[in-house]
Amino acid sequence: MPISTLDWEIRLGRRLKLRDLHILLTIVEWGSMAKGATHLGMSQPAVSEAIERLEDALRVRLLDRSPRGVEPTIYARALLKRAHVAFDELKQGIRDIEFLTDPTTGDIRIGCPESLAAGFVPAVVDRLSRRFPRISVHVAVAQPGEQEFRELRERSVDLLLGRLFKPLSDDTVEAEKLFQDAFFVVAGTRNRWANRRKIALAELMDEPWILFPEDSVSGSYIEQGFRANGLALPQQRVTSFSMQLRLHLLASGHFLTVLHGSVLRFNAKRWSLKALPIDLRIQPMPVAIFTSKYRTVSPVVNLFVEEAHKIAKPISTVAKNT
Repeated sequence: MPISTLDWEIRLGRRLKLRDLHILLTIVEWGSMAKGATHLGMSQPAVSEAIERLEDALRVRLLDRSPRGVEPTIYARALLKRAHVAFDELKQGIRDIEFLTDPTTGDIRIGCPESLAAGFVPAVVDRLSRRFPRISVHVAVAQPGEQEFRELRERSVDLLLGRLFKPLSDDTVEAEKLFQDAFFVVAGTRNRWANRRKIALAELMDEPWILFPEDSVSGSYIEQGFRANGLALPQQRVTSFSMQLRLHLLASGHFLTVLHGSVLRFNAKRWSLKALPIDLRIQPMPVAIFTSKYRTVSPVVNLFVEEAHKIAKPISTVAKNT
């Protein structure tokens, strides 16, 4: 039977407590009444009583008990799905209050691929931390280019940064474009090709290459560039997503790779890299900030976005002779 407004006020609104929801969430997470109680610093009878209050208020069973522990019922799963959102919004509210009392402090959680963590994101974080040294930034590796957006749905990050390889297909996510990121064939300055003024891509096919995995979005996109030049992908001596590995090997002067212009911009001098005079015939790729349409971000997140736009402004015009 649907819950009426009056029924909500009498039966649920006055009896449903956030504390009890938190207890249920913890028990499900630990899979045991005893373990959940220990984690919460409560007695097991007190935990059991909280679950009974919830079940009585909702008039459904929330946990299936067995000798191995407890499992959430379909009703508990439905409740906790919304409870996660409610707790997250409360945390955001607390962050907003912290920001209002002191705009120089707060937390932000970011997800991005290694290619952006290798240059662009550190530049934004550095600029932000200089202005607001008490803001804490947490960065996790994520691949929003795949458009799964798991981290946004689970609310483990406030925003994602990544490349928009194709039109956005998820209507729950917003994409705010930052800049166009071009692709370059790159070598270390010690490489024998580094000082050549004219090079055909076909001349480099027998060189040792570092490429992305072929089944990745980046790998397939770069493969299109080689095909546009009438070539198949070269033999891959090294295959990896790791930018750290890629930069170290390029600096040795032995390897070639394809790098995004943003990576080159922030790493060319530090790692002695040079873009070779080759047109890959790949269109520059938009880099965007991805956020959830149905989630209000904290003011600190907006500060990060502002700084990201400032850092992004000149990147689309990366010089060909970087």
